Amino acid sequence: MSNNVIVQSVCNNYDDLINITSPRAKEYASKIGFEYKLDINEFNHGRAPAWNKIFSIDRLLRENYEWIFFLDGDALITNYDYNILDYVKPNKTIFFCNDGVGDELYNVNTGAFLLKNTPFVRNFITNIKENESFERWYNTRNWEQNAIHEEIDTYYEKYCSEMFIYDSNEFNLNGKWVYHPDKNKKIECLKKALELCRGTDFKS
Repeated sequence: MSNNVIVQSVCNNYDDLINITSPRAKEYASKIGFEYKLDINEFNHGRAPAWNKIFSIDRLLRENYEWIFFLDGDALITNYDYNILDYVKPNKTIFFCNDGVGDELYNVNTGAFLLKNTPFVRNFITNIKENESFERWYNTRNWEQNAIHEEIDTYYEKYCSEMFIYDSNEFNLNGKWVYHPDKNKKIECLKKALELCRGTDFKS
């Protein structure tokens, strides 16, 4: 069993999207020696489904996985030649891509990110999950992403020493090897991206 894991955590009305993205994520995980987990509607937290990722990650941290690579249900691995662990920087434990709308440290996109299981990271996820000041984001866009933005912005110095932020298209959005489409016409965009990447990597 690998000590590293890729996880996707979605609600039960995501079938059309996850049926496209999950097989690719699972194959990619196998190639780089990670486990793959798909959590579908496993949490009864009274929040928007976007919050599922925080609960999934919290559980995996408690299960003592060393590295956790989270992918949204609509994030598609388009090229298997990249290893997410190659993005690790010395003395950093949290790796996001910028959201593309500002250069501030907190301005991250939570559709794809990498965490190392450390006390700092466990505390980070616990703060997002349990801090009652984030209650207003439980069912309001942008849900857990806004909570994460606020947490990082509030404790900037602390997170600055632990986080590394990549360009928005490094492994997110219109990325080199992870495609995370805009909210419009996601299924059509993912199907097109899947057709384009077939035949370009080790398995289609």
